[in-house]
Amino acid sequence: MNYDGRITLIFFAVSVAIHGTFFAVPHALLWKAKELPPKELIVEIEKPKILPKIEKIAEEKKLKKSEPKKEEAEIKETVADIEPKKEEVVEEDTHDEAMFRYKDAIKQKIESHRRYPRSARKHKLEGNSMVEFIVMSNGGAYSDNLLHSSGYAVLDDEALAMVKRASPFPPIPAEFKLSEFRMEVTIIFDLQ
Repeated sequence: MNYDGRITLIFFAVSVAIHGTFFAVPHALLWKAKELPPKELIVEIEKPKILPKIEKIAEEKKLKKSEPKKEEAEIKETVADIEPKKEEVVEEDTHDEAMFRYKDAIKQKIESHRRYPRSARKHKLEGNSMVEFIVMSNGGAYSDNLLHSSGYAVLDDEALAMVKRASPFPPIPAEFKLSEFRMEVTIIFDLQ
């Protein structure tokens, strides 16, 4: 073989090696990637809590009044002359919030006395039971009644028993001026 033939052969071999690298290596890597098992994806979902524990039942909110601008003050004076005077709603809102907090404290106390009946757990029974009862001024409860059944007597009986175990509740705050009030609670039986 002459000198020109060897050079041509060397260039041909180098060309094959370079082209082989560009075409064969990526295909080999893809083949290897197809053989790897897929990674497992684990997703954890945190169950939401009902409401945070409340230390103080009825804390009064004080609203901070800002001074209105001059134009706004003139408009309000004109509107005040036209419209009849309305009672302030701030006390009512505070009363509603305090009542909400008091009812939430009762619900939390009932929740703290939760027991899932063994037979219901064994048979994987789930459902929602709605109970009603009367809370007296001293916190005692009576006249517990099932408003809506979960569909399973064992769960309904446990819902009523939870209210009895949780009683007495905190006394009704004097600011509500109530001797008693009716309350409805939905108790969710969920195995998750």
